[in-house]
Amino acid sequence: MTCQEAVDQLYEYLDAQLDNANAEQVQKHLDLCKLCCDHFEFEKQMKGLVHNSCVNQKAPSFLKDKILNSLKP
Repeated sequence: MTCQEAVDQLYEYLDAQLDNANAEQVQKHLDLCKLCCDHFEFEKQMKGLVHNSCVNQKAPSFLKDKILNSLKP
Protein backbone atom coordinates (compact mmCIF):
# COMPACT_ATOMS: atom_id res chain seq x y z
CA MET A 1 0.00 0.00 0.00
CA THR A 2 1.31 3.44 -0.91
CA CYS A 3 1.17 6.47 1.34
CA GLN A 4 -1.50 8.03 -0.89
CA GLU A 5 -3.67 4.92 -0.65
CA ALA A 6 -3.30 4.87 3.13
CA VAL A 7 -4.16 8.57 3.46
CA ASP A 8 -7.14 8.16 1.12
CA GLN A 9 -8.57 5.56 3.52
CA LEU A 10 -7.47 7.20 6.75
CA TYR A 11 -10.83 8.71 7.75
CA GLU A 12 -12.69 5.50 7.03
CA TYR A 13 -10.07 3.68 9.10
CA LEU A 14 -10.50 6.12 11.99
CA ASP A 15 -14.27 5.63 11.84
CA ALA A 16 -13.96 1.82 11.63
CA GLN A 17 -15.71 1.88 8.26
CA LEU A 18 -13.24 -0.33 6.37
CA ASP A 19 -13.63 -4.03 5.89
CA ASN A 20 -11.13 -6.22 7.74
CA ALA A 21 -8.79 -6.69 4.77
CA ASN A 22 -8.47 -2.97 4.01
CA ALA A 23 -8.20 -2.05 7.69
CA GLU A 24 -5.39 -4.56 8.07
CA GLN A 25 -3.56 -3.10 5.05
CA VAL A 26 -3.85 0.42 6.42
CA GLN A 27 -2.66 -0.73 9.86
CA LYS A 28 0.34 -2.50 8.33
CA HIS A 29 1.24 0.63 6.41
CA LEU A 30 0.91 2.78 9.54
CA ASP A 31 3.17 0.34 11.40
CA LEU A 32 5.87 0.81 8.77
CA CYS A 33 5.54 4.46 7.74
CA LYS A 34 6.34 7.12 10.34
CA LEU A 35 5.04 9.97 8.17
CA CYS A 36 1.63 8.34 7.71
CA CYS A 37 1.55 7.25 11.35
CA ASP A 38 2.17 10.86 12.42
CA HIS A 39 -0.62 11.98 10.10
CA PHE A 40 -2.93 9.33 11.57
CA GLU A 41 -2.12 10.36 15.16
CA PHE A 42 -2.81 14.02 14.34
CA GLU A 43 -6.18 13.20 12.77
CA LYS A 44 -7.06 10.87 15.66
CA GLN A 45 -6.31 13.59 18.20
CA MET A 46 -8.21 16.20 16.17
CA LYS A 47 -11.24 13.91 15.96
CA GLY A 48 -11.06 13.42 19.73
CA LEU A 49 -10.88 17.17 20.38
CA VAL A 50 -13.89 17.83 18.15
CA HIS A 51 -15.82 15.03 19.81
CA ASN A 52 -15.00 16.26 23.32
CA SER A 53 -15.94 19.84 22.52
CA CYS A 54 -19.29 18.84 20.97
CA VAL A 55 -20.36 15.88 23.06
CA ASN A 56 -22.76 17.89 25.25
CA GLN A 57 -24.26 19.93 22.43
CA LYS A 58 -27.15 19.06 20.17
CA ALA A 59 -27.65 20.35 16.67
CA PRO A 60 -30.64 22.65 16.22
CA SER A 61 -33.79 20.91 14.98
CA PHE A 62 -33.83 22.96 11.76
CA LEU A 63 -30.43 21.51 10.86
CA LYS A 64 -31.70 17.97 11.33
CA ASP A 65 -34.69 18.75 9.12
CA LYS A 66 -32.49 20.31 6.46
CA ILE A 67 -30.18 17.28 6.40
CA LEU A 68 -33.06 14.82 6.23
CA ASN A 69 -34.71 16.78 3.43
CA SER A 70 -31.48 16.85 1.44
CA LEU A 71 -31.32 13.05 1.63
CA LYS A 72 -34.75 12.55 0.09
CA PRO A 73 -34.68 11.50 -3.59
